[in-house]
Amino acid sequence: MFSPKKKFTILEGFRTSVFFNIVHDSDKFWLGRMGLARISECF
Repeated sequence: MFSPKKKFTILEGFRTSVFFNIVHDSDKFWLGRMGLARISECF
């Protein structure tokens, strides 16, 4: 089971990665990759 805080981190990381992948700016894309890294840390 995920704690509520972990679940929030997954959602936040996912939203961040999706949002920044839509905006095709290199710096923002890099931040999007950071969001994906936050997701993978939870598993």
